[in-house]
Amino acid sequence: MRFLRLATLACICGTLALSGCTGSTNGAPAAGSVAARIAQPPQNCINPLLEFVSDSTSGDVYVYNGSSPGACLVISNLPKAKGMDVNSSGTLYVASAAAHSIVVFKAPYTSVSQVISDGPRAPGDVALCKGYIAAPNLTTNTITIFSYAGAILRILAAHSGSQELFATCDSAGNLYTDGTLGGATYVAEFKSGKGAPISLSSVASAVTKPGGLEWEQNALWIDDQSGLSISIWPAPFSTAAKTIHLSGALDPIKFEIAPSDGKILSADAGLDRAVFYDLAGSPTGALNPFVGGGSLVGANFNKDDSP
Repeated sequence: MRFLRLATLACICGTLALSGCTGSTNGAPAAGSVAARIAQPPQNCINPLLEFVSDSTSGDVYVYNGSSPGACLVISNLPKAKGMDVNSSGTLYVASAAAHSIVVFKAPYTSVSQVISDGPRAPGDVALCKGYIAAPNLTTNTITIFSYAGAILRILAAHSGSQELFATCDSAGNLYTDGTLGGATYVAEFKSGKGAPISLSSVASAVTKPGGLEWEQNALWIDDQSGLSISIWPAPFSTAAKTIHLSGALDPIKFEIAPSDGKILSADAGLDRAVFYDLAGSPTGALNPFVGGGSLVGANFNKDDSP
């Protein structure tokens, strides 16, 4: 399939620069090569509700208009694009692990509006919280806390030996992360995004392989990549209120609930598809990436009703 290059963005240097702005970082493209390309006529991306799916292998974020299985826009050259989050204005934040940064796009998502550097760390996800941004680091047991201007406010330490993977926040600004510790699932809460971690052992013991987290309907939702399910945990997180088994899933990584609360969008690395499910876990549709054999990670809508 041929692509029309829409924009090649100037290198962003200074306080919010990507590492290696004039060259490459760990073999990744320089910041100046981040670009957007159109796969279908651009009017196909003009829709009140859009979906985003990130591919860590290709370094692309695919944008869909919800009415076609093919993407209407591809944001290219985001090395090891991992988890994403979207604010109430539809601004997209992408964790680019190999570029050690959070890269920000405003609608119509054809140019970079901000680059938030995470120093030497490798952010695997991004959570937009009340008063701060959180980025769990794949190579350490830490979570970087940024201001929305991009300054590092503090670095939280999870339990020693843990690997942090994904994060979300509730409406009060409490931070929840998951990952692994000694081969087992690890889930923690950081009150107001500060201080020491509080282990959520009941949640962790019920999840075989942790995937994405979402705070929705006053509860913590957590994906189980091996269990092919999403369980729902209201505070105090001692018992799951419900478990949604994702029919036909192979390796669901991250997910988001639609603003209508009626469907789930799940990035499935095993299927190489982003799949829509109803809240009973039945598939109702799929979004197809441009390139097969990737590793899908993030799945988001351009609107959200939580936290």
